[in-house]
Amino acid sequence: SRRGAIKVRVLVTERSPQGTIFVPFHFAEAAANVLTLDRVDTRAKIPDYKNTAVSIHSTTPPEGWDEGYERPLLERGAIKDPVQIH
Repeated sequence: SRRGAIKVRVLVTERSPQGTIFVPFHFAEAAANVLTLDRVDTRAKIPDYKNTAVSIHSTTPPEGWDEGYERPLLERGAIKDPVQIH
C-alpha cells in the first residue's frame, strides 16, 4: 500500500471475491495494520483497518522454505476447499 509493505504467504481460494484480499488485522501487532490508513471511523470511533488499496507482487520463497509445510493441514482437513497454496 502507499503506507507500508509486508511479506506474507498467500492462500488462493474462492472464498474471497475476485479483486479482493484478506489479511488478519484484529491485533495491533498484526502485519496488516502497517498497510492500512491511519484513520478512525467517524461513526464507530474505531480504527478504519478494514479497507485500503494494495498492490500484490510474487516473490521467491525464503531460502530453506519447506515446500511440504502445508501438507499436514490438508491431511488433517484444516483446509476445507480446493485451493492453491503459494
